[in-house]
Amino acid sequence: MKYYLVEQKGDIEGLDTFKTLEDALLFIEKGIDPDPEDDRILIREVDPEAGTMRVVWHFSGWHWDMNEFDLPQGKLLGHDRSLYEEATSDSEVIQNWLVLVEVKAVRSDRAREIMEDAISRCIGDDNEFLSIQGIYKMDYSGIEEYGCQK
Repeated sequence: MKYYLVEQKGDIEGLDTFKTLEDALLFIEKGIDPDPEDDRILIREVDPEAGTMRVVWHFSGWHWDMNEFDLPQGKLLGHDRSLYEEATSDSEVIQNWLVLVEVKAVRSDRAREIMEDAISRCIGDDNEFLSIQGIYKMDYSGIEEYGCQK
């Protein structure tokens, strides 16, 4: 019979077992507040009869390879946005540092050009760096839009 492992890495170390994917997702929703910088949550589907184990859901902070499992960032039950999107929209850390991390992580020349333009436009008159909001798609394929915010 299949079961699900919730593996937590980063500041939230842990390993828990659940009978259903839904139970695993409810556990995450009720008990884990991941950091979008360095935390990772993996849900692995384990099938002992077939001898297989595969990642079926993930939250990967930006210090992790978000494309490692060829899955989008995971959504919780009934949520429109991924847990990563929810965590980053509430994070003070991401408002201050994401742009600096992403300038190294963008994969296309056009994305890099847009990122560099965003950085140059978001430097205040007194050379104070302003945070950049909404600067990239979650799959790194490009940057959709950005705006400066004090």
